Amino acid sequence: MATGFRLARVLRLRTQLRRQAQEQVGQMVAAMNEARREIAAVHGQADAERTREEAALVKGLPVEALREGRAWERALGVRAARLGEGLQAMGVTLARARELVALRRREERQLERLAEQARERQQVREARAEAVLVDEIVLARRAADARGRG
Repeated sequence: MATGFRLARVLRLRTQLRRQAQEQVGQMVAAMNEARREIAAVHGQADAERTREEAALVKGLPVEALREGRAWERALGVRAARLGEGLQAMGVTLARARELVALRRREERQLERLAEQARERQQVREARAEAVLVDEIVLARRAADARGRG
């Protein structure tokens, strides 16, 4: 059945597209997790710098070292903010990608339903053809029996 074959090809394509979209979502989630780890590491570096600075202040920290520490802390803050902005952008992209996966799955389900309906129609046609064949065989036997008796 040509229609069934084309439908099967389209269904395979839709399935591939859905899987591809799901893989992209997985990659985005992994990238977001990595960005979160990096943000945590930056905050950890800033905390460690602050702790070193506080410990050095007790001993008497030179002004230049204090300035360098504060500049480094600001740089870390800027980096954390940029990573946070990137994370937000990834979140928006992730939401769109998840919507695309849902759309792809709906399309796939529609085609699966159509494929099932086509299979059912084919089974009905085959059952009818089989019933017609059985009827023809029965009629042929009856006719042969009638000729043999008469």
